[in-house]
Amino acid sequence: MSDLEKDIKNVIETLLDGLKKSTNEEIDRDYGQRIKEVVSTNIELFQDLEKFNVFINYKLDNILEVCIAEANPSIDSNKIEKLCFLYKNYNFIEYNLEFLIKKYEGWICSADKTRWLVDRYQEYIVKDAIPDMNRSEKCYWKPCFGSGELWMNFCESLFDLYYGQPQKYLETTRELMKCVNED
Repeated sequence: MSDLEKDIKNVIETLLDGLKKSTNEEIDRDYGQRIKEVVSTNIELFQDLEKFNVFINYKLDNILEVCIAEANPSIDSNKIEKLCFLYKNYNFIEYNLEFLIKKYEGWICSADKTRWLVDRYQEYIVKDAIPDMNRSEKCYWKPCFGSGELWMNFCESLFDLYYGQPQKYLETTRELMKCVNED
């Protein structure tokens, strides 16, 4: 194992050990010295974005993909790729969902609705389950517009958008906006 591979392994172990939410002071206290060592011995990787992407991000992505595939052995590789995207880009998906919900329904319960949709999207990836959008007054966590299929298509479209192909995102967003106008 090369020094770079050892350093990457140590960074991964540090990240996994620190899954708890920590403040910068806690991170510095717990891992500051190791972080300084990793950065100083690999400074060229942190000064060149392409090298960082190739030698750090690529390996981190592969490690995550292997972990997710191991945790979900019955899922095919295409779904693993989507599941990895969800894990790596949770905030990106959440922010996009929350934006639409807040814009058309306001702030009230928007976090609950967003969280519910992200959880349903994970189920959709793993089990091909379209969420039930039937609403009653007790279903405050469900958006009041759009079908389950349309919301899952929107989540799927974020994958394409992230990778520079906005067509599906634009079409699905338009469809969701039509649903607002119909309700």
